[in-house]
Amino acid sequence: MIAKGLEQAGFQAETFTSGREFERAVAAESPDLCIMDLALPDMDGVAILNELAQQGFRGRILLISGHSQQVLRSVSRMAEDYQLQIIGCIRKPFTMKPLLDALKAHPSRIFVPAPRDIVDAIRNEQIIVRYQPIVDLPDHQAVAAEALVRWQHPTEGLLPPSCFLGRLDHAGMNELTAYVLRNVFQSRSLLKRSGIDVALSVNVPTPVLLDPLFFAEVGRLMDRHQMGLEGIIIEITESDMMPDPAMLARVLSALCLKGARVAIDDFGTGLSSLSRLQRLPVDEVKIDKSFIRHCVTHSEDRKIVEAVIALAHALNMRVVAEGVETDATAALLSELGCDYAQGFLFGRPISPASLAGLIPH
Repeated sequence: MIAKGLEQAGFQAETFTSGREFERAVAAESPDLCIMDLALPDMDGVAILNELAQQGFRGRILLISGHSQQVLRSVSRMAEDYQLQIIGCIRKPFTMKPLLDALKAHPSRIFVPAPRDIVDAIRNEQIIVRYQPIVDLPDHQAVAAEALVRWQHPTEGLLPPSCFLGRLDHAGMNELTAYVLRNVFQSRSLLKRSGIDVALSVNVPTPVLLDPLFFAEVGRLMDRHQMGLEGIIIEITESDMMPDPAMLARVLSALCLKGARVAIDDFGTGLSSLSRLQRLPVDEVKIDKSFIRHCVTHSEDRKIVEAVIALAHALNMRVVAEGVETDATAALLSELGCDYAQGFLFGRPISPASLAGLIPH
């Protein structure tokens, strides 16, 4: 009923009955509006709102529920504390009129930057690089960190990557990757001079990885800092892997010969076959957070996590669990033999100086 009413009012609408599918769609598409029932078969609305906050979702959110107005107000206040834009709370049953009235009263305020503005932000150093700790299990000692970006916009405030990464073309993504890589080299060099040896990982889209400009930049940075690629992890996303892995294998092997390690990011969300995975010089796989977040309460997710850990270890690869937020999840991952974990339980993205305080000298 809602989808049909929205389409008649001029909106494009997509519906989901699974909270996990909804989460993945929001992360992938960054919609302008989410209309969300607080009761879904596989997840509760509070958990979904928490995930949207962690994604940095900046669209409008309209809540609907059969619960009391007190419950709706409480959840709405919690969501606003997460810096989410709640435009209304509607009790079931309802008609389309209050829903459409809420949308009319709160027009879209989504910030959509032009690609040129993002490139200018890179060149003006408005892009901030922070490092999220990766810890070993079960000791929870920080052993590595992943470089993540935010945009400190002069008028829009601190923007998450979901607001701008998808707007970049190949040349822009080349420039952003080079910018982050320079920060990684500089941070690793400073940490090593302080007696801190910690691996730093950087996400490199496959088209950028295969571009000769990327290799040229790597060579310049190695010369400038008089260091190899030891302690630098190149992360490629599973869904971003090429249909023919031969060229990708050659490029990654060349990086490994210079000392780099290779990780497959968001493992479990793409379509890579085991044979393709085995042909690449992969040191570790990172299990996507969509499987980790519910592995304690959902047996299907636990089985997937357990299977990935067993597969990776059989191929002599280490395993990183992404999106770990609770002690119960960390304990289960330790029990299943997972090697490392990353998530808000162990720390949010921080500066290199703050990271240095977590690593033993």
